Amino acid sequence: MRRIFNYFHPLTKLQRERERYLSTHQVPDNIRLLLEAPLPDLDDDIYSLDYLSLDFETSGFNPKADSLLSVGYLPLINQQLLLSEAVETLIHTAKNVKAETAVINHIVPEMLEKGEAWHVVLDAMLAEAVGKVLIVHGSIVEKRF
Repeated sequence: MRRIFNYFHPLTKLQRERERYLSTHQVPDNIRLLLEAPLPDLDDDIYSLDYLSLDFETSGFNPKADSLLSVGYLPLINQQLLLSEAVETLIHTAKNVKAETAVINHIVPEMLEKGEAWHVVLDAMLAEAVGKVLIVHGSIVEKRF
């Protein structure tokens, strides 16, 4: 009976979807590494898992009209926040910064001039996420972007 329940468990379903996707699509190496990393076992204790807390700062809530301004993440390994490994990376873009969002996220165009290219930020974030469970602040916004 447990086998039947496990078959329909969201993690088992996700693993099948990952395998199906990888078998039918060509994906870049960084995405392949992420999708091939093992998912937590259904019997794993949540305290034994590694996590990555992720947060985006944006110029608004509409990905068609607004921009990603920064990406921040913090690993949680062996139940410890690794503050020395926290990363916040500004993204090189000067478009769409708005006064009303700068008041909230404290990011102004001058700061973004020294930011990284989006593909560099994305590659670093994806490499850090391999094998970790994501904790996403404001996940509705992050999913859209």
